[in-house]
Amino acid sequence: MLFHSVGFFLLLGAVLVARAVLPWRFGRLVLLAASYTFYGAAHPAYCLLLAASTLVDWLVALGLERTEARGPRRLLLGVSLVVNLGLLGSFKYGDFVLENVGPLLGTSTAAPLGWALPIGISFYTFQTLSSTLDVYRRKTRACRDPITYALYVSFFPQLVAGPIERKDALLPQLERKQRVSAADLEAGLQRILWGLVKKLVIADRLFFLVSTAFGAPEDVAGSTLALATVAATFAIYLDFSAYTDIAIGVARLLGVRLSENFAWPLLAASPADFWRRWHVTLTTWFRDYVSRPLGGRLADEPVADGARSGAVAALRTVFVMTLVGAWHGARWHFVVFGVVAGLGLALTSWRRGVLKARGSWDEPRGASRLLRIAGTFLYVNLCMVLFVSGGLGNAWTVLTRTVVGPWAWEPFATVPLLLVVGVAALHVARGLGARGLGAGGLGAGEPRRERALSPAWRGAFWAAMVLAVLYGVPDRVEPFVYFQF
Repeated sequence: MLFHSVGFFLLLGAVLVARAVLPWRFGRLVLLAASYTFYGAAHPAYCLLLAASTLVDWLVALGLERTEARGPRRLLLGVSLVVNLGLLGSFKYGDFVLENVGPLLGTSTAAPLGWALPIGISFYTFQTLSSTLDVYRRKTRACRDPITYALYVSFFPQLVAGPIERKDALLPQLERKQRVSAADLEAGLQRILWGLVKKLVIADRLFFLVSTAFGAPEDVAGSTLALATVAATFAIYLDFSAYTDIAIGVARLLGVRLSENFAWPLLAASPADFWRRWHVTLTTWFRDYVSRPLGGRLADEPVADGARSGAVAALRTVFVMTLVGAWHGARWHFVVFGVVAGLGLALTSWRRGVLKARGSWDEPRGASRLLRIAGTFLYVNLCMVLFVSGGLGNAWTVLTRTVVGPWAWEPFATVPLLLVVGVAALHVARGLGARGLGAGGLGAGEPRRERALSPAWRGAFWAAMVLAVLYGVPDRVEPFVYFQF
């Protein structure tokens, strides 16, 4: 079920009414049923996978809490890992493995499984695994109520594309009915409207240029491909952050606060800075559950206390970022996307560590910071070419024709160019006025301290957003990009 469909808003209305009139012991059952209805609208059978993952991790967490013996605890954790990663691997990577392992072994390629990827499986799998791993590490206690735990896993605003929530942050909010104020309702509706505008009015128009240019790059001028590359970066950012906006807004209507997932990533001054600001709940998940157990910290600057430690840190960073790339999909261009992202992150982090060790590192300011932001933006654009290209051959064609041309202006790129310039200007203007990584604006979320607007400004905002949704939506509406992951 899509956020911008009539069915979704009917479902949301029913949930809001049920939540308002029913005691929470019944209201949470309605919310759980609505979450499974939302998830299973297109493929009801996939609800069985969601329920299986939920049941296994709930039982495993209870078992982990009841036993102190090291062997049984490891066995229980192994059950969770095998079930969750087994389901994710089979559906997401089964065909990829069959297509690539056979030729490497010199054998005939096995018949593909042909299994459709269950929507959101990468997100809810990581959410259930994090809760189990935290109980295993004794960082949190197991949830004894199966309904509350099932609601934590399937909470429909963030089920399909995040944010990936930790148990201690989300589950306590679902144990009892949360108070919803008039300010919550207004803030929630504003986030929903803003997300719809970003997605339907801006991102989808940019995707038209991206799909046209990247679909047949050999027939498009280098200047158009350069513009399409920048448009792709903004389009993915706006599309994904729009989903997060709507998810946060819907949850806010229910009295639940979800994590912010973006913090002005396109104003980052280094690759490490970018990955701290982009898809925050995913990068922190890999940091806490993959990188730190390996001895490092994803997207943080390693201190270069020697060539050996620097090389180990670089290899670890590239390895973890390759996993991040593969998490996005079972295609080689996603794997290479992760490798390139990891190399850029490792090299710049290593350089900063060396300069810090020599005492010659200063935080960039003024023109120096602007140059670093521009360089980081080029790095991000290179990553996004690999991300959206659909294949390594396509990505190579885009990159080479962008550099060597031929260059010529094509009229169909005029509207996307104006959108890119306008969005970039708004992003920079709002971003420079925001303080801290949690500040809000175009895709970054709300300010940490919400400032009340005057009635005139509130009225202007509502009118502009409603008119944009009513009259600014293009004929072709694309699914959210991260629905495929």
